[in-house]
Amino acid sequence: MAPLTLTILGAGPAAPNPGGACSGYLLRQAESAVLMDCGSGIAGRIAQHVPVSALQGVAISHLHPDHYFDLVPLYYMRRFGDPPTPDLPARLPVAPVAKTPPEPERSKPPPRQTVRQRPQSRPRCPVC
Repeated sequence: MAPLTLTILGAGPAAPNPGGACSGYLLRQAESAVLMDCGSGIAGRIAQHVPVSALQGVAISHLHPDHYFDLVPLYYMRRFGDPPTPDLPARLPVAPVAKTPPEPERSKPPPRQTVRQRPQSRPRCPVC
């Protein structure tokens, strides 16, 4: 069995560091190549390791933008680049691995209550 290799294409924060890229990992075994996450800056780095047309699938770990923003450039690279080999599907399967949990509801401050104050009685003038 051929060895499984993991190439870290990017592992930066949500806003990439200078010269860096967001989340992206290339898994390869023999002629198979699958991309795990496709954050900003990843699409251009894939071709340094495998032809984009050789990708067999993309898995997105969770639906935060820094894990999927380069799906659009990847689409255009596949659409207008080299055609995939006949043994690969024309469309690249993309699958989210896990659902992103919804943001927890933030507790709203209680509605502001207006307290009605009774008008203070003015001291009566002895004449009135």
